[in-house]
Amino acid sequence: MEAESLPEAGPESRFNELLVGLGLPNAAAKAYVSLLSLGRSGVQAISDRSGLERAQTYHVLKDLQSRGIVEVTLTRPLNFVPLDAEAAISRLLQQQSEQLSEIRSSWNKLRGELRVQKKQVLEERPSYSLVKGRRNIYLRMVLDISHSHKEVRLLMSPRGVMRERRFTKVYGGLSRKSRTGTKVRIITQVTPENVQAVADWARIAEIRSATPQTSNSSTYDDSRTSICLSVVEDLSLDTESHVSLWTNAPTFITAMNEYFWTLWKSSTPVEELDEFRQAAQLRTRVRNPLPA
Repeated sequence: MEAESLPEAGPESRFNELLVGLGLPNAAAKAYVSLLSLGRSGVQAISDRSGLERAQTYHVLKDLQSRGIVEVTLTRPLNFVPLDAEAAISRLLQQQSEQLSEIRSSWNKLRGELRVQKKQVLEERPSYSLVKGRRNIYLRMVLDISHSHKEVRLLMSPRGVMRERRFTKVYGGLSRKSRTGTKVRIITQVTPENVQAVADWARIAEIRSATPQTSNSSTYDDSRTSICLSVVEDLSLDTESHVSLWTNAPTFITAMNEYFWTLWKSSTPVEELDEFRQAAQLRTRVRNPLPA
């Protein structure tokens, strides 16, 4: 086989780095690049060209042969023949792809086992965490909403129902969940200021009004719950003084559920409120104006 021409040292060095990036040990990459420059050659010539010890050269040539990018002749002494560069790169890419597929398959199996272990740990060891900053709290809500499949229950203050409507990731996440069967229930206090936001929420949730209703809390699939410990009742989404407690403790979740259902039974469905019906009708007219 005629020697395949390669550019001088600079490009050879970059080609060597590329081979290492595709999974070849550095010594094997050096031997292959040297053999590619030499063409069909014996161990000693490849050793001299690559700067590797003869014994090491023979070892890495066997490695390259097992990878399918070097062939060996049946002559004496043995000679080695390189696969051309383009074919070698293609072969190494294929091997990398196969390895990645195996890793992905192993990870998918392991992930299920880890989830079971994590669930067991969470069930055995209740955790408590404080989340500070309104935007951080709403992002945590988005995460818990995404993991919910049965029911999400929210207590919102009169301005809380407006803020969470403005944070589109919360509203959008709950909207998507409601379309796939997750039940969404909300208790707030309907006021002239928030009635338009309440009308929006009523499109994706069962919502009731209680007077007064000033707390902010959330429960997700009866497995996680949060309650606001400190809040400034403004409409900003970036208030840092907003602090909430998050927990998976069963006793805490049970207490929150008892409070929610007691308040739910004594509150009024918003559809029975005149101000809500007027706001809902206005929303409908704005979205579907009469023809001129």
